[in-house]
Amino acid sequence: MSQNTLLQDSQCMHRKLAVVTGASSGIGLAYARYFAAQGYDLIITGRRKDILFETAHEMQRNYSVDVEVIIADLSKKQDITKLLKALGHKIHIDVLVNNAGYSLNCAFTEDEFDHQIDMVKVHMNAPLLLIHSVLPGMIKNKKGIIINVSSLASAFPAANNGMYSGTKSFVRVFTESLHMEVAGYGIKIQCLCPGFTHSDFHRNSEVKDYIRPFFWMTPDQVVDYSIYCLKKGRVICIPGFLYRVINFISKFIPRKIYYPLAHRMEKYFNPAKDKVKPAWY
Repeated sequence: MSQNTLLQDSQCMHRKLAVVTGASSGIGLAYARYFAAQGYDLIITGRRKDILFETAHEMQRNYSVDVEVIIADLSKKQDITKLLKALGHKIHIDVLVNNAGYSLNCAFTEDEFDHQIDMVKVHMNAPLLLIHSVLPGMIKNKKGIIINVSSLASAFPAANNGMYSGTKSFVRVFTESLHMEVAGYGIKIQCLCPGFTHSDFHRNSEVKDYIRPFFWMTPDQVVDYSIYCLKKGRVICIPGFLYRVINFISKFIPRKIYYPLAHRMEKYFNPAKDKVKPAWY
């Protein structure tokens, strides 16, 4: 058998693989379904065991793909280590979606510091470790997709959501920097910055009482636009025309005006301090 024949056989044996964190619901679940429908095998992670295995069975049944479930809390070192070890055993990883994330319901000074640091671990440390693990292989193969889910909040500092906005801002800037770093290797890098999205991320129904219906998008709508942006080569992806307008206008608002305006908006969205604060996602 010739060397070319062996190479062709090897390429035929290679099945595309997508890794999606926070895949139990919302945007993460929508990404998992999209890539499964495209014939990708999956590695999905999350904390809710029953839901993840139910999701895995759904993907296997509907799309005839292999799905590996890794139960992991990305704020815990041992769980990150377990996930990295699993990825290290894979020869090819074609897609990495860093979607896992959450919001806190109290101001920085009112929360335990360890809780705040956990958000840094989930939003920043975990994506960095995962990217550092899979990117060398993508560079070698001169192809791959990395999607980091940030938030429209990355462009809007908030007094009572500072750690969320701050960590998502890091994700946004880092993703742009990463795009410039790997330019020329055929790797698609995207930072997804959605606004309000129907998902378990907004578990408190009172949030919807203060957000107009036209602000909301479905996870499928968000992911569809993300894929559209990937095909167009857009690094920063903001689903929803209204959100793109808001993002554009924000660039021209002086901070002296923005601070009191943001304070008023916070009072509108959070009329009672003891209510769960809504979060952009």
